[in-house]
Amino acid sequence: MNASLKKRLTWTRKDPRRALANGWVRDPDFCRAYFDLCDDSALFQSRATLNLSLRAVEFAEAHGDPHLIHRSHGVVCHAFLVRGDLYWAGKILEQIRESALACCPVCRSDYFYRQGYLLGEEFLATESLEALNRALDEGSDHLDADARARICFGRGVAHFFLGQRRQALQDARTTLMDLSLDSPRGYFLDTAAMMSSYVIGGDPEDDDHAVDSLRMFLERIKGRKDWNYMRTRAGWTACHLSARRGDFKSARRQIQSAWTQLRYNGLPRELVAATLDRCQLICRGVEPRGDSPDVALGLVETCLKHPKMTDGLNERLKAMISVLEVRPEHAFKELVDCRRSFIAPVPGAMAERIGAP
Repeated sequence: MNASLKKRLTWTRKDPRRALANGWVRDPDFCRAYFDLCDDSALFQSRATLNLSLRAVEFAEAHGDPHLIHRSHGVVCHAFLVRGDLYWAGKILEQIRESALACCPVCRSDYFYRQGYLLGEEFLATESLEALNRALDEGSDHLDADARARICFGRGVAHFFLGQRRQALQDARTTLMDLSLDSPRGYFLDTAAMMSSYVIGGDPEDDDHAVDSLRMFLERIKGRKDWNYMRTRAGWTACHLSARRGDFKSARRQIQSAWTQLRYNGLPRELVAATLDRCQLICRGVEPRGDSPDVALGLVETCLKHPKMTDGLNERLKAMISVLEVRPEHAFKELVDCRRSFIAPVPGAMAERIGAP
């Protein structure tokens, strides 16, 4: 992305009206870059995310290109998905279905890609896999490696839910190798690293492959100063892999570092999941400070103070506090059960290998 385009995006984010007033929306490259900006912003749940995404539709309609118009609606769908508003994400897909399927192979592929992710959020793994396979078929040779890799990531998640560990790992490796490092969709790149731990259970050989995948990913992003967030989440994945291989010393170090970073820079759901991971290690007696759930209790209480914690997450954390205070002997089992509901971005693979007390 050239410097001029970056400046226009910065100004537009502060005041979207400038893009219309200055005619920037007539440039399709500007529109696509703005769509990518919206997708990235949605992942951090910025308060302005939905407004930014709605502006994407306005910009596309001002340009008039049907391909851009379809992509802009996909951006809004994505914003709703990340916010957890599955109803509205589904409504948008219903509205654009006819026009998308009557458009070009890329638009048809994008529609099924969005549908696959929505179905995945609804825990309909079989249907999600079917939609994502359709996305690959529709796009065929018209998709670039970046687009194919993003679809493969979604397929990997679906394979994981269906217990198809080998296929999940295969899609993970495809995602890791094919996504462009020049792509602004950094979320998919760092989440691709998380796919390495989707091989829950299975043979030690699977874990070895996962470690290799993660190592390849870290090598690809080595030296990129703006990708600290991705390295944080890669370290989080490494914690799971270390624990599953019995290297609890490394697991403690990796989760503590990741948890500290996520506390200040992560999404609320990420922080909750990482907190549950760290508490599992504590309540199994493998943290240096403790066999006592008191340390875990302090972490959960700290997590609860996150300024953007949602009501649903608050309820889960308060339930965990109750267990840690009243029934500490049941804490590990409760932590495992609670953690299983947080599949993404890092699945609760650790407890599956550690086992119950």
